[in-house]
Amino acid sequence: MLKKAYVEITNRCNLSCAFCPKTKREARTMTAEEFARILDRLCGRVSYVYLHVMGEPLLHPQLGQLMALCDERGMKVCITTNGTLLSARGGGQKISTRSAYRSTPLRAAAARPGRNRRIFKASGTLPQKRARAA
Repeated sequence: MLKKAYVEITNRCNLSCAFCPKTKREARTMTAEEFARILDRLCGRVSYVYLHVMGEPLLHPQLGQLMALCDERGMKVCITTNGTLLSARGGGQKISTRSAYRSTPLRAAAARPGRNRRIFKASGTLPQKRARAA
Protein backbone atom coordinates (compact mmCIF):
# COMPACT_ATOMS: atom_id res chain seq x y z
CA MET A 1 0.00 0.00 0.00
CA LEU A 2 1.21 3.49 -0.82
CA LYS A 3 1.21 5.99 2.01
CA LYS A 4 -0.08 9.07 0.19
CA ALA A 5 -1.47 10.49 -3.02
CA TYR A 6 -1.31 14.08 -4.25
CA VAL A 7 -4.55 15.36 -5.77
CA GLU A 8 -4.80 18.69 -7.55
CA ILE A 9 -8.32 19.91 -6.71
CA THR A 10 -7.68 23.18 -8.55
CA ASN A 11 -4.88 24.62 -10.65
CA ARG A 12 -6.00 28.17 -9.87
CA CYS A 13 -3.87 30.30 -7.58
CA ASN A 14 -4.27 33.78 -6.16
CA LEU A 15 -0.50 34.45 -6.34
CA SER A 16 2.23 34.28 -8.93
CA CYS A 17 5.29 33.35 -6.89
CA ALA A 18 8.70 33.24 -8.58
CA PHE A 19 9.51 29.85 -7.01
CA CYS A 20 6.37 28.15 -8.35
CA PRO A 21 6.47 26.77 -11.90
CA LYS A 22 3.90 28.25 -14.27
CA THR A 23 1.38 26.21 -16.23
CA LYS A 24 -0.30 26.87 -19.56
CA ARG A 25 -3.20 24.58 -18.73
CA GLU A 26 -6.71 26.02 -18.68
CA ALA A 27 -7.69 27.13 -15.17
CA ARG A 28 -9.97 24.51 -13.66
CA THR A 29 -11.48 23.37 -10.36
CA MET A 30 -12.34 19.71 -9.79
CA THR A 31 -15.96 18.92 -8.94
CA ALA A 32 -16.88 17.05 -5.77
CA GLU A 33 -18.12 14.17 -7.96
CA GLU A 34 -14.76 13.92 -9.75
CA PHE A 35 -12.96 14.01 -6.42
CA ALA A 36 -15.20 11.26 -5.01
CA ARG A 37 -14.41 9.03 -8.03
CA ILE A 38 -10.67 9.57 -7.49
CA LEU A 39 -11.01 8.78 -3.79
CA ASP A 40 -12.91 5.60 -4.61
CA ARG A 41 -10.00 4.49 -6.79
CA LEU A 42 -7.50 5.37 -4.05
CA CYS A 43 -9.49 3.78 -1.22
CA GLY A 44 -7.52 0.94 0.35
CA ARG A 45 -4.36 2.06 -1.46
CA VAL A 46 -3.42 5.22 0.47
CA SER A 47 -3.90 6.58 3.98
CA TYR A 48 -3.23 10.25 3.20
CA VAL A 49 -4.57 12.58 0.52
CA TYR A 50 -2.44 15.67 -0.06
CA LEU A 51 -4.33 18.61 -1.55
CA HIS A 52 -1.41 20.27 -3.26
CA VAL A 53 0.08 20.35 -6.71
CA MET A 54 -0.14 23.54 -8.79
CA GLY A 55 -3.14 25.34 -7.32
CA GLU A 56 -4.23 26.93 -4.04
CA PRO A 57 -6.57 24.43 -2.31
CA LEU A 58 -8.22 27.14 -0.17
CA LEU A 59 -9.67 28.62 -3.36
CA HIS A 60 -11.86 25.54 -3.84
CA PRO A 61 -15.47 26.51 -3.06
CA GLN A 62 -16.34 22.98 -1.85
CA LEU A 63 -13.23 22.33 0.26
CA GLY A 64 -15.24 21.30 3.33
CA GLN A 65 -17.23 18.82 1.25
CA LEU A 66 -14.02 17.36 -0.25
CA MET A 67 -12.57 16.91 3.23
CA ALA A 68 -15.79 15.23 4.37
CA LEU A 69 -15.50 12.79 1.43
CA CYS A 70 -12.01 11.87 2.65
CA ASP A 71 -13.30 11.45 6.20
CA GLU A 72 -16.08 9.13 5.02
CA ARG A 73 -13.42 6.88 3.47
CA GLY A 74 -11.11 6.98 6.48
CA MET A 75 -8.44 9.02 4.67
CA LYS A 76 -6.43 11.75 6.35
CA VAL A 77 -6.02 15.08 4.56
CA CYS A 78 -2.93 17.28 4.30
CA ILE A 79 -3.23 20.74 2.78
CA THR A 80 -0.38 22.84 1.46
CA THR A 81 -1.35 26.48 1.05
CA ASN A 82 0.29 29.84 0.40
CA GLY A 83 -1.48 31.05 3.56
CA THR A 84 -3.00 34.21 2.13
CA LEU A 85 -6.58 32.91 2.39
CA LEU A 86 -6.43 31.52 5.91
CA SER A 87 -8.30 34.47 7.44
CA ALA A 88 -10.80 34.43 4.54
CA ARG A 89 -11.59 30.83 5.50
CA GLY A 90 -12.65 31.82 8.99
CA GLY A 91 -9.65 33.22 10.86
CA GLY A 92 -9.10 30.44 13.36
CA GLN A 93 -12.25 28.49 12.64
CA LYS A 94 -12.34 25.01 11.22
CA ILE A 95 -12.45 24.63 7.44
CA SER A 96 -14.58 21.52 7.82
CA THR A 97 -17.19 20.71 10.41
CA ARG A 98 -16.15 17.06 10.21
CA SER A 99 -14.04 15.56 12.97
CA ALA A 100 -11.29 14.64 10.46
CA TYR A 101 -10.12 18.25 10.38
CA ARG A 102 -8.70 17.96 13.87
CA SER A 103 -5.88 15.86 12.45
CA THR A 104 -5.41 17.86 9.25
CA PRO A 105 -2.02 19.54 9.11
CA LEU A 106 -1.90 22.83 7.24
CA ARG A 107 1.37 23.94 5.74
CA ALA A 108 1.47 27.50 4.55
CA ALA A 109 4.27 29.28 2.76
CA ALA A 110 3.44 32.91 2.18
CA ALA A 111 5.88 34.80 0.01
CA ARG A 112 6.02 38.52 0.62
CA PRO A 113 8.10 40.99 -1.38
CA GLY A 114 11.24 41.98 0.48
CA ARG A 115 10.74 39.38 3.20
CA ASN A 116 11.63 35.75 3.70
CA ARG A 117 8.72 33.42 3.28
CA ARG A 118 7.13 32.37 6.53
CA ILE A 119 6.17 28.79 7.26
CA PHE A 120 3.23 27.93 9.47
CA LYS A 121 2.16 24.50 10.66
CA ALA A 122 -1.13 23.97 12.44
CA SER A 123 -3.23 21.09 13.56
CA GLY A 124 -6.87 21.47 14.49
CA THR A 125 -7.30 25.19 13.95
CA LEU A 126 -5.92 27.72 11.58
CA PRO A 127 -2.75 29.43 12.77
CA GLN A 128 -2.93 32.72 14.58
CA LYS A 129 -0.37 35.46 13.99
CA ARG A 130 2.78 34.67 15.94
CA ALA A 131 4.82 37.24 17.82
CA ARG A 132 8.30 37.82 16.46
CA ALA A 133 11.18 36.53 18.50
CA ALA A 134 13.63 39.25 19.54
